[in-house]
Amino acid sequence: MYNMGQCCIAGSRLFIHKNIYDKVLEKMKAIFLTAKIGNAFEGATFGPLVNKMQFDKVTGFLNKAKEAGYNCLVGGNRVGNKGYFIEPTIYTGVPDESHLACEEIFGPVLSVMEPWDDIRDVIKRANNTKYGLAAVAITQNIHHSELLEREL
Repeated sequence: MYNMGQCCIAGSRLFIHKNIYDKVLEKMKAIFLTAKIGNAFEGATFGPLVNKMQFDKVTGFLNKAKEAGYNCLVGGNRVGNKGYFIEPTIYTGVPDESHLACEEIFGPVLSVMEPWDDIRDVIKRANNTKYGLAAVAITQNIHHSELLEREL
């Protein structure tokens, strides 16, 4: 995540099937916890936000998520007291209507939506946004793949 989520195609919502939800979260948490935060020219995988205005916007999203009682699996805090570094963050069980799901954050924040079990339902949920420059689907089911390609 070399762009710190600050690009128009940064994935900020993740829909995981209920059968693999816990396993995927466990692996993602491990990746986020081992991420190196700092200067990308020195091997960091997560760099700073672009400026104070963006830093304040992202920390505002995080504060609002804490106030709403969303589950922060990992991250959610400022790193150090210099620069605009924020820990890579994962919120889980995020409701579809949440500010984390409906607004563009442009920061290192991943909203893991409530798990799904019906492909048509998750397509409807994924399409329920005013944003949508890109989508990624990972599946072993070719029928789901073809459906997602047509419908997302």
